[in-house]
Amino acid sequence: MQNKVFLSTGGFKTFNTKKIINICKKKDIFNLEFSGGPYEKNVLKNLINLKKKNPRIKLLLHNYFPPPKKPFVLNLASFDKKIEKDTIKHYLRSIKMCNKLDIPIYSFHAGFRIDPKPKELGKKFVKKNLQNRNQTLEKFIKNLKKIYLYAKKYNVKILIENNVITKKNLKNFKDDPFLLSHPKEILKFFNMFPYNVGLLLDVAHLKVSSKTLNFNLKKSHESLKKHILAYHLSDNDFVVDSNQSINKKSWFLKKLKKNLEYYTIEVYKNDLNILKQQIKLVENHIK
Repeated sequence: MQNKVFLSTGGFKTFNTKKIINICKKKDIFNLEFSGGPYEKNVLKNLINLKKKNPRIKLLLHNYFPPPKKPFVLNLASFDKKIEKDTIKHYLRSIKMCNKLDIPIYSFHAGFRIDPKPKELGKKFVKKNLQNRNQTLEKFIKNLKKIYLYAKKYNVKILIENNVITKKNLKNFKDDPFLLSHPKEILKFFNMFPYNVGLLLDVAHLKVSSKTLNFNLKKSHESLKKHILAYHLSDNDFVVDSNQSINKKSWFLKKLKKNLEYYTIEVYKNDLNILKQQIKLVENHIK
């Protein structure tokens, strides 16, 4: 996959696919990772048509794309049968869509030990009883095998993104309610999973989690490199995953693993000139 630096559409939450593509192409931004956004009835047809009209466009699909008509929080490790079923259905649909759009990779988040409401995302979660950690990991692995085998039929590679744990949520639950937020568990998971699934490392998630769980950020990144096939890139203050801009002093910039599947800028700014500069900054460091 040439031109490996992509821009996440996560910062354009109210824009439909057509509007995002049209505003980005005016700034010569053609590599887009669609993540979330408003519900679109004919989203696959719309994207196929947009790609035909804009042959330079290269797309990736991530996690909550395409958004379902009725919002819910995806959780492949949920003990709630409906959420589990709906999550699997969503991922299978997205994988099939990747195949139709000639996208070779699909990525999504590791599972949770709780089932939060959509309005809780990015905030302090309402306290709930936690699912048993080992049982939750077993559930996640079991369902991930199904997803992997389905994706293999469609020639789509699966990547799993590490979760983030803030001090507020750790204090609230007295334990980590997420899977794959600590590098030791990430390593254990990828070493034991029997299929060819890669790590989408969100460096901002890792930064916040390192402060919360008290592990060495740079050493952890090095330990995970053998499993990293792609990155989500943004910066923060160690406290909250705030999707702030990258700069020349960002801790990961000179340490990025090179020649990966892709690198996605997950900076949430409305100024496309700034976002284009972010893309250029990363391109210069992965040459």
